[in-house]
Parts: sequence; structure tokens; C-alpha cells
Amino acid sequence: MKRHYIIITHPLRYNYGGLLQAYALHKRLKLLQISNFLLKYKINNDNKHCIIFSFIFAILELLLRIFPFNRVFIYILRRLRCYHLFNAYISRNISSSLVTKINFIETCQHSDAFSYVVGSDQVWRVLYTRRLFSVEFFFLSDTSKEMRECSISYAASFGSDEWEGSMEETDKCGQLLRDFKAVSVREQSGVEICRNVFGVDAVQMPDPTL
Repeated sequence: MKRHYIIITHPLRYNYGGLLQAYALHKRLKLLQISNFLLKYKINNDNKHCIIFSFIFAILELLLRIFPFNRVFIYILRRLRCYHLFNAYISRNISSSLVTKINFIETCQHSDAFSYVVGSDQVWRVLYTRRLFSVEFFFLSDTSKEMRECSISYAASFGSDEWEGSMEETDKCGQLLRDFKAVSVREQSGVEICRNVFGVDAVQMPDPTL
């Protein structure tokens, strides 16, 4: 059975670096003839609609510049336009699948055709991941042990020289990470965190954009 890889990273918002690392990893796997797609948590608008909305927002921004009412409105329009432009780029260049946590868990529990690539970016930065599903989610807590044993991390980053998790999170994430087939991190400090905190041997790898 051909195995497909799901890339798990931060939601792609208005972040050029986050978007580029996701695109680079997706593209590199495709060049290696590895079937993969990006896990998305947000609605992916139709590409044509994104372009139309972006054009409308550009016109409105121009009008506000000519007849300045309030800089706040210009800022809001820029953010909205950026959102649609980002979605248009993702639609054209990155294969992705929109999921909720519920159907993601259901997929994980009923399929052995998928493996996961966690990374790159600061997917193990506790300060950020607590705001999403959970810290453990990015250590594949919702997958089976068998699926984790076929999965890897690529250039994952803790975003800090020290692990920021609680004792409970440390225990859970350590157990999960020790199931991974292979672990690579972006910084040397990440190698040390994996070894000293989780008891896992990790290798340092460059960000996929490099």
C-alpha cells in the first residue's frame, strides 16, 4: 500500500516565513516523489473568489488613501486583503486538506495509509501550541503508536533554548516523541532539549527553505 504523508505545522496565517517553510517542505517531498498534503485548520476559500476579494480590497484601500478617514480602516483592509492573497497562494501551490479535530482523530483511528511529518517552524513552542489544540497535538497525540512509528519530525523548532512545558506535558510529549521513527530539529538547542528532557536522540537539520 502506498503511504501518504500529512504535514502538520502551524495554521498558515499572515506569516511569510510560516507560509514559505510549509511550501518548501511540501515541494521538496513532491520532488522526492513522496505523496503529501498539508493539514489545514481554516477554510480554504476558492482561488477565484480570493482574487476578486483582493481586487476589491485594493480599490477600497486606494480610495481611503485619496480620502483619508481613518488609518484603522486602512490597516483592517490590508489585513483582509493579505488573508485572501495568502489563501490564493496556498490554493495554487500547496495541496491541503481542511479538517476539524474530530474528523482528524477519526481518520487517524481508521487508516493505516497515512504517516506524518511534523514541522518545520516552531511546532513545539509551548507558548504558541497551547493556544491551538494542545501542546501534545504536535507530538501526534491523536494518532496510534503504530502511526507514530512511521512518522517523523523535520526541522521542528522549540522556539526557545529551554523547554517551556509543564511536568505533565513533558511526560506526555516525551512518551509520544519516543515513538517517532526519526526526529530532526532546527536548532542545536533543540537537539539538547530532545536528549536532556525527553531522552530522544535528534539530529539538526536546516529549515526546508534552505
